[in-house]
Amino acid sequence: IYRFAYSQISKIAAIVGAAFFMLHPATIYNTAIWGQIDSVVTLLGFVSVLAFIDNKPFWGIGVYLLGVITKLQILAMLPLILLCVISIKNKKNIIAYLAFWSIVVSLPFLPIVFAKGLSWTWKYFFTIPNWYAYTSVYTYNLWAPFGFIISDNTKLFGFVQYKYIGILIFWFVAFIILKPLLTTKNRRPLPVMFAAFLLWYD
Repeated sequence: IYRFAYSQISKIAAIVGAAFFMLHPATIYNTAIWGQIDSVVTLLGFVSVLAFIDNKPFWGIGVYLLGVITKLQILAMLPLILLCVISIKNKKNIIAYLAFWSIVVSLPFLPIVFAKGLSWTWKYFFTIPNWYAYTSVYTYNLWAPFGFIISDNTKLFGFVQYKYIGILIFWFVAFIILKPLLTTKNRRPLPVMFAAFLLWYD
C-alpha cells in the first residue's frame, strides 16, 4: 500500500494510508484473533497487479499463481489478471511465463501426487469448492432470502443452482468494473488499482 500510494501521492499520505490498513480493527481482528491469512493473499494479489503496472508481467503472473495456491479467494482478481495478461505486447512470452510458473506452483503438490496418484489429486481440486457449500463461496448470500443456510447446489425455484447464478453475477459485475479499462488510455495505475479493489468487493 505504501509503495503504490507513494508513487501516486505524497509520502505522508502514503504512510497514513498504509497505517490505516495495518491498524484497522478489521485487519487486526481478522489476522490476530480469527487467525485468517487474508492479508497475505491480498498482498499477493496487489503485488501481482503492481508488477503488471510496472511492466513486469513475468512476476505479475507468477505472484498471482502463488496467491492462487495460497488461498482461492484471490480468484476474485482473475478478471483483471486476465485483462493484464491479454494486454502483454509480446504474446510469445505469455506461453513461456505460464509454462514456467505452472511448473513452480505444481511443485508443492508433488508429494500428494506421489502418495495418492495424479487422478486422485486432480479430482481433489474440484471437490474443494464443495467444502463451502453452506458458506456461500459461489452464491454471495443469494440464498439468504430463500432459507439462509442452505447448500449453494440448491436450485432457485427448482431451475438453476445458486452457485451458477452467483458466478454469472460475479462476471457481469466484473465486466462493469473492467469496462473502462478496455480502452488502452484508461489503463493508468490508479484506475487499474481501483479496479483491483472493486473486484474484491465484487
